[in-house]
Amino acid sequence: MSSQTSPLDSLQSWSSSALIVAQQYVGEHLGSRSRTAPDPDISARITALREQRRQFVHVLQLATSLATQLDHVIRTQRCLGEALSELSQSGGDLPLGEQCSSSSDTLKLVSKNGDTLLSMLLYVFSKHILLLLLDIVEGRMLDKATRGQ
Repeated sequence: MSSQTSPLDSLQSWSSSALIVAQQYVGEHLGSRSRTAPDPDISARITALREQRRQFVHVLQLATSLATQLDHVIRTQRCLGEALSELSQSGGDLPLGEQCSSSSDTLKLVSKNGDTLLSMLLYVFSKHILLLLLDIVEGRMLDKATRGQ
């Protein structure tokens, strides 16, 4: 991937090639297309696809880890906001009570925005899991093609 190619263009290119390979595979198994013969060019592409699959799996693992950690941070912020709110109510008219109330409101707002961020993160990655699965299927198809099965 060149430095001038955007990730979206790369993903679009990859998904197009994944679709073509999947169509070839299905066509071969249904008998409507002839089997592809392995050659050095295909072997190079298989190696590149395996590396790309490894990278996608790694990105998915990182995203899952990020979502888990973000969820813990949001829960902690929410609990801290509630604790500060209780402290501000029991603090009376002291300036510390006002600061606790202000901090509580801020933490509640931050946790609400964190919930939105977490929802979007989960949406983006759950939507692209299908593409990841296509990559795995594509790799298995190409493995079978190189073994001549």
